Amino acid sequence: MKKYVLGLVFFMMSLSSSLSMANSLIVSGNINTTSDVSYYSFNLNTIGPVRIETFQWGGGTLSDGTLVAKDGFASQLTLFDATGNFVAFDDGFGSFDFTGRPRTPGQFDDYDALIDFSVTGETIAAGLYTVAISYFDNYAGNSLADPYQGPLTQGFPLGEGNNFTYQITGDVSSVSAVPVPAAIWFMASGLLGLVGMQKRRVI
Repeated sequence: MKKYVLGLVFFMMSLSSSLSMANSLIVSGNINTTSDVSYYSFNLNTIGPVRIETFQWGGGTLSDGTLVAKDGFASQLTLFDATGNFVAFDDGFGSFDFTGRPRTPGQFDDYDALIDFSVTGETIAAGLYTVAISYFDNYAGNSLADPYQGPLTQGFPLGEGNNFTYQITGDVSSVSAVPVPAAIWFMASGLLGLVGMQKRRVI
């Protein structure tokens, strides 16, 4: 089941030695079950690297100085492009990062997910992107339209919370914390049509 969660979003300048023209978008929210997925859309304004990192498992300090406590869940991040196609993912687990390369020891806390093109020296095209955050064993398909596979874990294990916090760093700007799926637009259009028909009958 997909859940669109309104995140608490903050936009500020972030000091970064590896990302030029870097801004940070901070997204916070929660999922109710390990089957839920939360989506957030942003613009990459110029071609370049992007870093997306979760903080709720291991805790840490955000670019605005906010301290994040260790009270969230083990998560997976998935990045999709403007057409909804899969770009990258990381589940914060194992010895390899999202590119398939061995992880750098101490790169980040296990179970906190990280997609970091600045580490690999790669860039991605400017444009609209969507980040999906889910429980670590609830895997996305090849596109936004594909259903998620999982999770194997039913219910949050003892000691795990349901909240999340992640930070997107790069030449980025906010688009929407609550992307509306196409099906909802179609349903809304149908309801408006029915209202119009009802008004004509009354007249």
